[in-house]
Amino acid sequence: MRILIIGFGNLTRTLVNLLCEAKKGLHIPTLFPEINKYDVQGIELAGIVDVREKILEKISSDKCVQSLLKNDLDKIYPGLLLDDVPKHMNEFKDLSIADVRDFTNFLKQVNADIAILSINSFAKKTAIKYAVLLAEHQVSLINTTPIEIAWNDNISRIFKVNNAGVIGDYIRGYVSFIDILSILERPLRTLGFDISSLYILERRGGIEGFSSMRDKHMYIEKMRELLLEIFTPLETSYALDWKRFLKDDIINNIILDLKNPLSSLELSISMKLNESLLVALMLIDLIRALKIAINNGYFGRIEEICQYGFLFTKKHERDFFERINAFKRFLSKFS
Repeated sequence: MRILIIGFGNLTRTLVNLLCEAKKGLHIPTLFPEINKYDVQGIELAGIVDVREKILEKISSDKCVQSLLKNDLDKIYPGLLLDDVPKHMNEFKDLSIADVRDFTNFLKQVNADIAILSINSFAKKTAIKYAVLLAEHQVSLINTTPIEIAWNDNISRIFKVNNAGVIGDYIRGYVSFIDILSILERPLRTLGFDISSLYILERRGGIEGFSSMRDKHMYIEKMRELLLEIFTPLETSYALDWKRFLKDDIINNIILDLKNPLSSLELSISMKLNESLLVALMLIDLIRALKIAINNGYFGRIEEICQYGFLFTKKHERDFFERINAFKRFLSKFS
């Protein structure tokens, strides 16, 4: 499984580090270890693409990257950028940008099976151009950004015609506070308790996608009361900035008021999550599942995998258990 990384941020950097550790023999835990046919150690790094000059320099001197690319630094290449950069994004001042023809030649050279798109979310035109070029070269795509690609019927059709797969959009980690509520609600209901009110305090590095989360999840819509405060260290955190959204540490404090006819109970939960690590572990499952799908003739948008790993789906958001079971049913076809 040869993967091409497009956009080297927190998520893809963490994934590369995991692959390095796997090559050294470290066991990498995943939720679906039964995808035995495609072991984590079988994931190879085909190349890395980015438009930021400083990032390209850091990647070139990174020992982990060098070992995975076998010191072939020609596999580190400037990316495309067809969108205007927002003024507040200082990290995009010094850029190294390839033209489409040069990037196409690079794509032929690296011979990747799967690309992981993890660019900044302001770059919508660029993301779509990447998707079309990848599809035309029969490279399947995992879209981790909130830019609509997999659920864009026209784009997913291009992948299908070219015998490639596409999954996305907007990847999330294994566990969110929404999943914790989903898991807790079943035993609480069995014991006769009802969640009468919900209070959430969340601290993270940016807020991209959060309004979508509030709109998409019936859990929050069903609650009588929602108190949400977000503290951010950056004045520009309101911007659609994928890198800042993937800030490593996220702290959730949740207070549930539980009531039944005989008593009441207050349940307090505190979670500290390294979101980049959780999402990178999920990416390993997704890479292997996508490889299985393509090898078995599943092309275009592969909805069962999208339901497992991504927030936006055409149908209403499913709870944690339904997503896991849908993914299990998909994998069972090939066991």
